[in-house]
Amino acid sequence: MRTDANIAAKYQAPKLLNKASELMAYIVKLTPKQLEKPMHLSPALAVKTHALLAAWSADSPYQISAIDAFLGDIYSGLRVSQLTAEQRQYANQHLYILSGLYGMLKPLDTICPYRLEMGYRFADEPFKSLYSFWG
Repeated sequence: MRTDANIAAKYQAPKLLNKASELMAYIVKLTPKQLEKPMHLSPALAVKTHALLAAWSADSPYQISAIDAFLGDIYSGLRVSQLTAEQRQYANQHLYILSGLYGMLKPLDTICPYRLEMGYRFADEPFKSLYSFWG
């Protein structure tokens, strides 16, 4: 994820932010050691990931729009940096992003950087399957 807070202005809160906060309240109680296995992390990366997740806030000053935050092959095809304001609004009305932390996101939903993939499985209900958690 990009973490540059200057990429986008504040747009809108994610629709499922309350559930994301519930999920994050559970995850931040886990130790780095408890993150290693479900997230397939080395001990050093588990410590860094734990710190990133512990810094998460629903109203963080580091929030950026979802469409600007994500990196990777799928997102590079969107060519976000080349989108006009009108194209960004069109995307916001027609595109949804599946997120392990936020559930469904619209492109202009503002999010705080995190690391949490849908495939991660945790020990406790209702977080044993994020697919089930998000329905």
